[in-house]
Amino acid sequence: MPKRLVTLSLVLFLTSISFAGKRKPEPNPVMPDVTARGRALYEYDQAAWHAGDALQATHPPIEALGRYLPRKSDTGWTVVFGHLNDRRDEFLVAYEATQGATVQEFTVRKLDPPREDTGFYLAAAKAIDIALHDFPG
Repeated sequence: MPKRLVTLSLVLFLTSISFAGKRKPEPNPVMPDVTARGRALYEYDQAAWHAGDALQATHPPIEALGRYLPRKSDTGWTVVFGHLNDRRDEFLVAYEATQGATVQEFTVRKLDPPREDTGFYLAAAKAIDIALHDFPG
């Protein structure tokens, strides 16, 4: 009896392993808007991660950095690194990482002097500061 139990357990275990990881995504998700948002967040996270790795490979001085702000366009992801100026009316972009052929490939460019942004990146940096102030960790 114990030998049969061990054999049955082993068969069930090996069967479960063989099916693990072979699950395909649902062709028609139940909540397509939520699924799309989740996939967009995943892409954002991947872009931030790989752009950050590419930046770290250049050994930037820590004082030039502050925030990282990813943005997706028709040509792929761009992630900028920088900080707000003292007046908080410009975002100073010190480094810009642009996506290559895949989201794992980024090319980093140092901007010297830093580029002054008063559009998207300024608004994004201010939004992050407000959220951190209103929702302290």
